[in-house]
Amino acid sequence: MTASEFIDMALAVPFKDKGRDYAGWDCYGLAYCFYRDVLGINLPLYLDYESTRDYEALHRVITERQADWVEVDMPEFGDIALFTLGTRRTHLGVVLNRFHMVHAEGKVGTIVEPFNSSLWKKRREGFYRHERHN
Repeated sequence: MTASEFIDMALAVPFKDKGRDYAGWDCYGLAYCFYRDVLGINLPLYLDYESTRDYEALHRVITERQADWVEVDMPEFGDIALFTLGTRRTHLGVVLNRFHMVHAEGKVGTIVEPFNSSLWKKRREGFYRHERHN
C-alpha cells in the first residue's frame, strides 16, 4: 500500500482506545497499521495499558519499549514524532514529510497536521526511527 492510499483510508478511521485496525485505532494503532501496511514492518501490539487516558501507563509502555527506536534530529517519512503531556510521553504521530504527520486523537479522530504547530511543537519530545526502517 502506498502512503497516499493509507492516508485516504486512515482519514475515515475513528479513534478507538487500544484499536489496532481500520475499524478504529488510537495513536499507536495508526502507527502499527502504517508500519505494517506501508513500510512492511511488523511492530508489537503494545496493549499494556487500560486506556489512552491512563497517561502514566502510556508513558511506561513507551519508555520501556524504546529499545527498537533511535532518536533522530531530522525527521524523515515514516519516523515517529513523540509528544509529552507534562513530563510523560503520551502521544505519537507518523511523519509524512518535513512538516506534517498523521495521527489519531480522541477528540478529532485521524488527521494530518503540522508537527511544528504551536500546539504540538511545545509538547514534542523528539523524533524516532525504527531500527528496521531505512
